[in-house]
Amino acid sequence: AICNAIEIDLLQMNDETEIPAKILPDRHYQLT
Repeated sequence: AICNAIEIDLLQMNDETEIPAKILPDRHYQLT
């Protein structure tokens, strides 16, 4: 959870649009 939070934090500072783009596929893969 900590590792994920850091990655999201870095992406937030870089680009907010990159967060949902990375989380969306990540969750999709887990569901599928």
